[in-house]
Amino acid sequence: MKLKAMARIGILLLTIGALWSCSSERKFEVLSGDAASLREDDRLIMINYWATWCLPCLEEMPELAEFREEHQTIVEVYAVNYDNPTVDELRQQIEEIGVEIPALVEDPSIEFGYARPEVLPGTVVLEQGEFKEMLYGPQTKESLEAVLTKWRK
Repeated sequence: MKLKAMARIGILLLTIGALWSCSSERKFEVLSGDAASLREDDRLIMINYWATWCLPCLEEMPELAEFREEHQTIVEVYAVNYDNPTVDELRQQIEEIGVEIPALVEDPSIEFGYARPEVLPGTVVLEQGEFKEMLYGPQTKESLEAVLTKWRK
């Protein structure tokens, strides 16, 4: 009798744990200290991969910031450093380069099941955690607006 009760409690705890893990989405740390909810955000998510040695990456940053500012109610744009620097190195690079979009501390590619871009700059488009497309090469405000129109009809 005691064994059956313990087994039932064990099954109950496993069920509660499974439900809890399904209902709470993993949040990604933003360099500012905020947390990004990439799966639960109703906006279209664009994740831009860049590196300090990538001149086109640096040249497109103002376009990304302007696009984000103009469309922030329906889209969010995040920066991910391709080289995976430490948090302190990332903070220093962001300040030196003047990146004006939120920077994710960790690359979310494994969580969302897409391959990191093989060419930089590369921008991933997600909708509630679902991979939609990969954009290669430097983006402009106009090219990003076309992508926004495509996915937000």
